[in-house]
Amino acid sequence: MGWFEGRVWRWTLSWSRELTMEEQQKLQQLKDELANHHPRRNEQDMVQWGMNGKFSVKDLLQKADKIAKNGAEVDTLVCTVWKGIAPPKVELMLWLALLGRLNTKSMLVKKKILQSQDNHCSFCAQQEEDVDHVLLNCQVSWTIWCHIATDFGVQVSRQQKFRWFYGWWMAKTFHSKIQKKMFILAFFATAWSIWQKRNKMVFEEQAMDIQELILSIRWRIAWWSKAWKETTQYNVEQLAGNFSSIMPLLT
Repeated sequence: MGWFEGRVWRWTLSWSRELTMEEQQKLQQLKDELANHHPRRNEQDMVQWGMNGKFSVKDLLQKADKIAKNGAEVDTLVCTVWKGIAPPKVELMLWLALLGRLNTKSMLVKKKILQSQDNHCSFCAQQEEDVDHVLLNCQVSWTIWCHIATDFGVQVSRQQKFRWFYGWWMAKTFHSKIQKKMFILAFFATAWSIWQKRNKMVFEEQAMDIQELILSIRWRIAWWSKAWKETTQYNVEQLAGNFSSIMPLLT
């Protein structure tokens, strides 16, 4: 990404494809930032935090608060996905979804990888496929969310935005701590399963089977919950096979 001319470092950034207009703007921001940072000859690279070199969460929060007061936005909702209750790749997928950065067909059109006439929902083929539609507002996806919520005895409140729906789901209260944790895990498992099914339909031409997908979500919840330190008296097969009956009994 660069070389030395004598003792002066010259940055040279290259890309495997043509950048979009949005990416070109971000590239200029990156170049402006890199202008003040460069390697030094005969010096070993190292990572250093702040002025004293010692990292602490308190220091991080203070710096984030200072940035926010200077006009930058700290997205506290997105930060809540890192709960450690689902596999890391699932949390990463949800993090991208909340940021609106999943590679939906709308995103691919924006990146000029897909033509606008090809931007239709992989499930219903009636609306453009953005994050809010494919993960929530499509009737197929909404039906799945309603089934999973019903397993917990919860009536879902429809939201226009996927991130609003996430906030509503996370705020739901339960008398049992393990029920609350299972309910949160259910969101991760449902979002992940819907997105994975979408990809299977696009790249492997699989057909949609809502009941099969709901069953796979229940199995994922049962398997993933077994990695927690909290335990229940039910095994994976019992949880997945009697999901709606067992969830209200957890204490």
